[in-house]
Amino acid sequence: MSTPAEPDRAVVPFTLPGWDQRLHGFHCGDEVDVFALITQRYLIFLDTSATPEQMSAVVAALQPERAGRQPLVILTHADYDHAWGNAVFAPVASDGASGGALPAPIIGHALTRERLRSAEAAEELARRLAEQPRFASVRLIAPDIAYTERLVIDGGDLTLELLHTPGHTPDHTVVWIPSLRLLLAGDAVERPWPYVHSADDLPTLRATLARLAALGAERIAVCHGGVSDPALIAANRAYFDLLEERCHAALARTPTLAAQAGDLPGEELEAATIPYAEALQQAGVSSDEAQSWSYDAFHHAALRATLGWLAQSGG
Repeated sequence: MSTPAEPDRAVVPFTLPGWDQRLHGFHCGDEVDVFALITQRYLIFLDTSATPEQMSAVVAALQPERAGRQPLVILTHADYDHAWGNAVFAPVASDGASGGALPAPIIGHALTRERLRSAEAAEELARRLAEQPRFASVRLIAPDIAYTERLVIDGGDLTLELLHTPGHTPDHTVVWIPSLRLLLAGDAVERPWPYVHSADDLPTLRATLARLAALGAERIAVCHGGVSDPALIAANRAYFDLLEERCHAALARTPTLAAQAGDLPGEELEAATIPYAEALQQAGVSSDEAQSWSYDAFHHAALRATLGWLAQSGG
């Protein structure tokens, strides 16, 4: 369904054939997928998309499921496309100021709370608003319930475990539902690969991927790249293994490559290490499928991070 304020950011429900019917998915344009889980006690929203308008469309689609259930929001992390629809769930302020259309507890990692309250978040909102008026109704609402390493939610018929899984961002959270062997992975896992910001983040991200693989999930839902099976975790790990191998060889040939990487165009990085097209092929993604994505930039960031990490660690 589309919203009048955002005709180019249509919110479209999608089905999950063969999956537990309590899980619902929503494409928010080509920007992000958000999910909702219906339990005996709660109507749980996993992330709130990029704007309140988009999230309002998700809430409207689940109106029949609200009866007798407490709405609850879980944020995977504070990135704009995952948390800027929070105003829909804002509580009524102590001074009587109006809350959101569906006030609800918002849960996130303590670092997610810090990020959404930060000057950097306010600056990013101002910058994006100057470029795109669609962010005019965004309010930066931080979680009112914060955890650090693990939080368990008893939904009555389902138990959810929130796990701190840093790497993509320091505040990242996944939701693990043991009884369904279902992992809601946020951006910790992506198709074809997740974004890594820096050399310092790379070993943390790879450790998180190993930890998620050890859970033994039978189903995995991600916020970018569609819904997949646990083989996607293995494919993400194989991608970073391949980058390590190729970057190690590249540094053996050109020891100064890591120091130069920040200034080199992406094409030169690919020529020295592994081309984007080859990495896509290794991940099982066609070039045509990836045309509308920005994963070439993800690949270049991963190459720079890998080269930097190898240089720091002595190879």
